[in-house]
Amino acid sequence: MSDQLVSVVIPAFNRERHIGRCLESVAAQTHRPIEAIVVDDGSVDGTQAVVESLFERFQHLGCELRLLSTGGRKGAPYARNLGAMAAKGDFVQFLDSDDLLLPEKFETELAVFEELDLRGSPVDLVYSVAQMVDASMRIIPMRYGSALKARASDYCQLKWQTMCPLYRKAILAKIGPWDERLKKGQDFEFGIRTLLSGVKVRFLPRVHSLHVQHEDGQMVDLVGREKIASRLVETYEICLQQLAAHKQWSFTLRRAWYYRIAYLAQESVQVGERQAILDELSRVLQEFRLGSTFERWLFVKSPLYRGILGFRKRVSQGVAYRAKAWLQRERRQYSIGDIVGG
Repeated sequence: MSDQLVSVVIPAFNRERHIGRCLESVAAQTHRPIEAIVVDDGSVDGTQAVVESLFERFQHLGCELRLLSTGGRKGAPYARNLGAMAAKGDFVQFLDSDDLLLPEKFETELAVFEELDLRGSPVDLVYSVAQMVDASMRIIPMRYGSALKARASDYCQLKWQTMCPLYRKAILAKIGPWDERLKKGQDFEFGIRTLLSGVKVRFLPRVHSLHVQHEDGQMVDLVGREKIASRLVETYEICLQQLAAHKQWSFTLRRAWYYRIAYLAQESVQVGERQAILDELSRVLQEFRLGSTFERWLFVKSPLYRGILGFRKRVSQGVAYRAKAWLQRERRQYSIGDIVGG
């Protein structure tokens, strides 16, 4: 696959300080040919000027660099969709404008595609590991990317970050576009939908990208933290709708998602939106048949959940008994572990 074009789609909003280094990591790939598509999402700083200053360098290195515009502030999902539609490559890489690729990513992952093609076991995407680093490139002890386990946990914790997978472009139509309604957690929703679409996936346990944690990004997160919980509720509801439409919606998965939403409730308490977020979570849980009995069971089983909801009274033995009986009925009603590829 040495001659296969790889398209790199990079949404950018006010990334003057970071977009140059991001693009340099694309140009440093050992694979050719490459096209980098930067989709500017209404930047008001020098982002576009930085990109334009690299046109000649990319041409000299045998790469194509293109600059598109959303025409205003439309959000990263819109920008990614615009870039993906414009992509001419056989393979597509999504990359955030402040993250970096290691030089061998495309060459190594394309070799995996080719090897599996020759074996008669083609896959639709190959994903690798992303290492978190700070702005000075010092390693932070956190990595993204782990093997799928063919069970419910695959639908509860995303196994990759945006920059980890390399997709065959043809499979993106099956997965569908990035959800432009979402302001938070778009990569999580896209990953869930990718798995539910039945694509064939191969994990490569090697670090091929860097997820950069910038100080300015941390500051923005703190300023906007009060919005995060409510936006994640919206994302989670969409994911739950997708899961409920598939046989993957097992008892095990319901319980795992309840804990995930409990964590979100904890976040809402910390940012001061406790009642509003919990009311919204309650609505979502009721809609997906995660009702009061399940909540009582969590009260019995989970000190974390009791703390989140301010539950201070001792749960009576009668409630505990009824919750246990309900749990046994649920185990009989829902199959456990019949998750992937069945």
